[in-house]
Amino acid sequence: MKTNRTLGGALIIIGTTIGAGMLALPLVSAPFGFSYSTLILFIIWLIMSFVAFLNLEIYLCLGQTINIIQATKQFLGSTAEKIALFSFYLLLYALLSAYISAASSIFQFLHDTYSFFSLPSSFYSLSFTALLGLLIFSQLQILDWVNRILIIGAAVCLGFIIFLLLPYLQGAYLQVPPSSHVSFKNWQLITPIFITSFGFHICIPTIIQYVGLQYKALKNVFFIGLSTPFFIYLLWQLVILGCFPDFGNIIAKGTSEAQNVHFLITKVSQLTQFSKLTLIFHCFSILAISTSFLGAGVSLFHCLSERFFVNHHRKRSFKAFIWTIAPPLIIAKIYPKAFIFALSFAASMFCIVSVIFPALILLKMRKEKKIYFIQKTSVNQLGIYMTLIFGFLIIFMEILNFITETKKLL
Repeated sequence: MKTNRTLGGALIIIGTTIGAGMLALPLVSAPFGFSYSTLILFIIWLIMSFVAFLNLEIYLCLGQTINIIQATKQFLGSTAEKIALFSFYLLLYALLSAYISAASSIFQFLHDTYSFFSLPSSFYSLSFTALLGLLIFSQLQILDWVNRILIIGAAVCLGFIIFLLLPYLQGAYLQVPPSSHVSFKNWQLITPIFITSFGFHICIPTIIQYVGLQYKALKNVFFIGLSTPFFIYLLWQLVILGCFPDFGNIIAKGTSEAQNVHFLITKVSQLTQFSKLTLIFHCFSILAISTSFLGAGVSLFHCLSERFFVNHHRKRSFKAFIWTIAPPLIIAKIYPKAFIFALSFAASMFCIVSVIFPALILLKMRKEKKIYFIQKTSVNQLGIYMTLIFGFLIIFMEILNFITETKKLL
């Protein structure tokens, strides 16, 4: 049973991190070449693993009944709590809204391509949200098993795409040096995207609730859950960059056609000459979006339940469920660009909630020496200060990127 829950917890991390956005990783890493992008990916993986154990130590000290928002109020004050709440809710509502918009667009495309009758676009967004919403409202065991099925389906689709590309892979292409056109803008793109590709930390309370507050079990959960995406991202980059040596210069030059995943899908389809490859790409995207939606949705649901509906009565839980799925669904239909804009700051909001505030909390806890540590983790004092610098650096880079993009529009 423990092994089963450990695997389930790891799969929640895998499902949350590996979204449809992983298809675009080679588009932002190509200008750096395979070797340097792999090094960047490894460093980000190490940092995000450290951050996971930093958050875990807080829960080991305070217990699983308290979440990071409550800990922020307790140790950093009410102002910090308000900032954390704003960042947390905006991040999750933005993610959920984006997932709904992306999924409904894909379903609409598939329906228009392969069907002979029409359905309103709202049908897809409502169906997608309602179906996955019911899983969020259900028991964690049910969500766990459905999540496993979705991950298996996504793995099959991705494995088939990689299998088709392997005959075209050439080792010499992986030795292509970084593009001479690499600029600070490329760093502004690759760093936040790599960070959010490992950003499961909002799910830690849910994972602890499911697995239990046991350090050894959670250590295995984090190791499996974070290592798996790392090797999948690495394999995906190896295959794409090993098949398309010209990607680096095309993307570094800022060619408009190379700014989205459709460019990648078109290139892969032309190379393999497989007519149904676009369908497989879209199937993978739907499955990956679904697992990410479940991870973000269940985290928001549990946070709302604990904060506003302390009594776990079914009616109160249902209110939390409505507040989880209704706002992103409404925004996705009325004004989807509002949350797409918010997503441009996803890494910053993530850093506030999961990197900067947890680091400050842990520093204050250790300074006050009022907490008896249940279990020591691999987190050391120097690492905490470096994590703080890293978090502020990411926010600074996203602000610069926002200023640059705003100037282009003026």
